[in-house]
Amino acid sequence: MYAKKAPDFPLLNHSLQVLEIQSFKHFLEQEGENFIQQRYTNIERSVSDTGERRIQYLAGRWATKGAIASILGQDNMRLHCWLDIEILRLPTGQPSVALFSQCREIATRLGIKRWFLSISHTSTYAVASVAVGK
Repeated sequence: MYAKKAPDFPLLNHSLQVLEIQSFKHFLEQEGENFIQQRYTNIERSVSDTGERRIQYLAGRWATKGAIASILGQDNMRLHCWLDIEILRLPTGQPSVALFSQCREIATRLGIKRWFLSISHTSTYAVASVAVGK
């Protein structure tokens, strides 16, 4: 499907992140549950599926958080800051983001008012596309 017209907002930035599911799964097995506790909010953890679907869900959210961190210029974020980015699902199924603390302050300083997120995954890859506008 193609857009019929250009968006009516100034696009400030865009980031695309792709993760290989098997590599992410292996990484999680090495890091353990602490990695998940320290980087995913209670809401993000509570809505994750089980088994392989859980890995795909977490990989999609991790890719999205990485794309957002990149847009905010925080590629090497401190551990606690990952919880300041929360990926939510609207009733329509569309992903959205809630920012807290330092991440919210940075977004405000950058003039970001609109977030456009797309998350997709297969058994092989998870991909997140994040665009921001004024």
